[in-house]
Amino acid sequence: MTSSFETTRWDRNLLWMTPPLVEAVNQAHLVIIGCGGMGIAFIVNAAHLGFRKFTLCDPDTLDETNLNRYPIALPDQVGQPKVEVIQSYLTARFPEFVVDCIPEAFPNERILPALSSATQVVSCLDRVHTRIEADVLCRKHRCGLIDLGAGFILDSTTGMPIVAGGQVLLSRPDGPCLMCLGFAGDVVGANTYFAPLTDRPEPSSLLLNSVVAALGVECLLKELPDQDWGVNRVNYERNTLSCRTELLPSRPDCRVCGVEAEEDILSVTEGKQLGQLLTEEGIACKTA
Repeated sequence: MTSSFETTRWDRNLLWMTPPLVEAVNQAHLVIIGCGGMGIAFIVNAAHLGFRKFTLCDPDTLDETNLNRYPIALPDQVGQPKVEVIQSYLTARFPEFVVDCIPEAFPNERILPALSSATQVVSCLDRVHTRIEADVLCRKHRCGLIDLGAGFILDSTTGMPIVAGGQVLLSRPDGPCLMCLGFAGDVVGANTYFAPLTDRPEPSSLLLNSVVAALGVECLLKELPDQDWGVNRVNYERNTLSCRTELLPSRPDCRVCGVEAEEDILSVTEGKQLGQLLTEEGIACKTA
């Protein structure tokens, strides 16, 4: 029986979501791979909309440099696994939620059952190679992938950002993969969508993460009816505060999503076979 508190909590969401969408949100199982600044912004938005079943995958512990973009965290939680920090936040506010934690790097054995039961997978990862691994495994399990990322180009003289933005990529099992939606071999190993890998700390902003994460949740809501709504890439440009949507095609010869890709995808397990497929597609495995 639903309590009056529970009814009141969700009333305002119910004013702008249709009853079928509310039901789809309530029943969805979200697998979040990467629970850093972008991941936590996405999770908070999704949870307060009514998504209530999460599998969280991230090997990192919270450190002090995360606190500028981790609004749910308290200073005394520094050193705790990020997935457990998020689990504590969600279950304290929403006791009925189911939140499973996998404090391990992706891919791992524990994530595979979650992929097979996921409504949607959301990747908020740093390394392009790992993003493509997520895409390949999602295709093997016939699960849609929403990939979020933000990045900066820094002025070589001042070190300040001159370009900033982000994008949401929608990789559907029968549609273009992340490579065809915009990643290329020459950015593999980069830590962001724009900036080359360097030893210096990279900018990271709660504001930018929040904008891109909110766009990602909006895309998720459009994906739930399981229909093609004519978009598979959303670009956000900070300088002009503008968004642009695109519908991009697959490369016919792509090993991940092309005409003959299904045989390759179905043959992939973990480890060497997956790495070999990505290497043959021109996606080198480079350690950050």
